[in-house]
Amino acid sequence: MNLFFSVTLYTMAALTVAIILSFFYFAHIRKQKRIEKDIRDAYIQKNHRAWFNFLYRKEPLDKQLLWENTAELKAIESILLSYNRNTQDSVIRDQTQFFADKYLTEDYQKKLSNRRWSVRMNTLRRVAGFHMTTLNTVLRDMMDKPKSIDETFTLLQIYQEILPEEFVDQLIKYQDNLSEYQFKQLFIGMSQQIKNMLVPMFQSLNKVGQYAFIDIAGKHPTFSDHYNLMALLDDEDQEIRIRALKAMSEGTIISDREKILSFMDSDIWQERLMVAKIFAKRPISENETVYRNLIEDPTWWVRNEAARVLSLTHNGRAVLRDIMENSDDKYAVDVSRAFLLKTKGGIA
Repeated sequence: MNLFFSVTLYTMAALTVAIILSFFYFAHIRKQKRIEKDIRDAYIQKNHRAWFNFLYRKEPLDKQLLWENTAELKAIESILLSYNRNTQDSVIRDQTQFFADKYLTEDYQKKLSNRRWSVRMNTLRRVAGFHMTTLNTVLRDMMDKPKSIDETFTLLQIYQEILPEEFVDQLIKYQDNLSEYQFKQLFIGMSQQIKNMLVPMFQSLNKVGQYAFIDIAGKHPTFSDHYNLMALLDDEDQEIRIRALKAMSEGTIISDREKILSFMDSDIWQERLMVAKIFAKRPISENETVYRNLIEDPTWWVRNEAARVLSLTHNGRAVLRDIMENSDDKYAVDVSRAFLLKTKGGIA
C-alpha cells in the first residue's frame, strides 16, 4: 500500500513539474513571438518610406535598411512580398529582384537545403515571389532530388518564371505528381512563350494535364487557342472532345460552323449540349433551325439549354411561342412553355 502510494505521489509530482515547465516554455515562446512582432512592426514603421523610394523611385539602397536580426529580415521579406503582390509595376519587380539576388542569395541557399520541409517551402515561395535568378543551379539540383508534391509544384511555378525554356520538359517529367487543380494553376499563369512550346507536346501530357490545358484555353481564348481546340474535335477520347467544345463555348469565335454542327448528330448528349452553348452568343436569326432541332432532342439537358438560349432574346421567345403552339413534340412544347413563363411578358 505504501509502495502504491509512493508511486502515485511520484507520478503526480512528475506531472505537476511537467505542466509547470510546459507553462513556462509556452509563455517564453509567446513572449519571443511578441518581441519579434514588435521588432518587425518598428522596422516597417521606421523604414517604409525608404523602401518605397528604393523600390518605386529607384533611389540607391541605404545600407541601414539591411537587417540586423531575424525579425528585421522577416520585416524586409514582408515589405517586398507586399509590393509584389499588390502591383504589376516592372520597376518594383526589377528592384525587388536586384535586392533579393544581391542580399538574400546566400541565406536562401542555406535554407533550401534545410532538413525541415516548412523552411524549404517558405524559401521556395520567396524565391518565386522575388523572381530570383541567382539560385538556378540550386533549383535544378532540388528538382532532380526526391521531394514532396508541394515542393515539385512550387519548383514548377518557379521554372515558369525563371527558367521558362526548361519548364515544359520538367512538367512532362513530373506531371504524374500533379492534380488537375495544380495543372490549372500552372496553365493560368502560362506565358505565350511556354504555351508555344507546350502545344506541340500536348499528346505527351497525361489525361489530367490535357483536360486542364483545354479548360484553361477556354477562359480567354485567342484565335490560336481556338484553332488548337478545333484540332482536338477529332480526338478519339470523348472527354477531350467534350471539353474542347465546352472551352469553345466560352468564347465567341466560330471558324468552322459545319464542323461544330456535325456534333448535333452525335450519340453523346454532352456533345449535342455543347452545340447549343457554342451558338448561344450568335444571333438567333442565324441559328433558328439549329435551336428548333435541339429543343426536340431526346435528352432533357439539351432541350433545356436550347430553350434557355431562345428565351434570352425577343426573336428567340417568338420561336418558343411558335414551338409551343405548333410543335408535335410534347417535350419541346413543355420546355418552351416553362421558359416563356419565366420571362418578362410570359407566354402572351
